[in-house]
Amino acid sequence: MSHGLSDDALECFEEVVFSGNGAWKDSFTAQQALGRLSELRRIGGYDRVLLLAYVRMSRHSLGVERLERILDRFEQL
Repeated sequence: MSHGLSDDALECFEEVVFSGNGAWKDSFTAQQALGRLSELRRIGGYDRVLLLAYVRMSRHSLGVERLERILDRFEQL
């Protein structure tokens, strides 16, 4: 996947995916994802569309829906 992300941003994407091993169904994994999203924002790598495309490559639709709700919360911060 050609993405134009920095290595740090790609690492954050990977950590968001890893935190979703349980489909982001509890507050702990949601907090992990929020932490990585904050890091993405800090380094200028937050891109909702690109992140969701990346996540869809390895997570099922229920997990993606849950992550979308986490992203909605994050974008309100």
